[in-house]
Amino acid sequence: MFKKIILGLGVVFLMTTHAARAELVSNGGFESGSFSSWTQFGNTTFDGVSGGAVAHSGTSGGFFGSIGGTSGIYQALTTVAGSIYQYSFWLDADGGTPSSFSATADGMSLVSQVNPGNGPYTLYSGIFTALDASTELRFAFRNVPGFFHFDDVSVNAVNAVPEPGSLVLLGLGLAAIAVARRRKSA
Repeated sequence: MFKKIILGLGVVFLMTTHAARAELVSNGGFESGSFSSWTQFGNTTFDGVSGGAVAHSGTSGGFFGSIGGTSGIYQALTTVAGSIYQYSFWLDADGGTPSSFSATADGMSLVSQVNPGNGPYTLYSGIFTALDASTELRFAFRNVPGFFHFDDVSVNAVNAVPEPGSLVLLGLGLAAIAVARRRKSA
């Protein structure tokens, strides 16, 4: 009977718990059809949002073709100083030179590319530690003869605290050990 109760509770907890991942980036997939929630900077004449081949997923993606300098977008994210965050985004370069791309979080370099080759969309991901209650996520592009395509920007807090599901599994393991010890004693 005891095993059935523990097993039943374990199943209920596993069914009701999930990872809490709050997306910090607004309009990271540019699905609004614009750069809403982002601030543009630099020579933005040849920057915009479009569908078709520009989009990595969904219906829209960003394109950047700055000439005579750098252009890009940034967004202020609400963070907790000292906390770790995971970022990811997709980038497609057309192989034109000279070109460069950089991603920073409060000035800390996340990714830096000079004359990246021509290729399909590539996933970039990693982690950073927030320095303050607000972190500026900035992407800068320069591609004189062509364009960068950019999509699916995401930032989430890395969960350092055990998930409820992990605690349930630990509890079930301890209960199984207790039952096994109880049987040996009897």
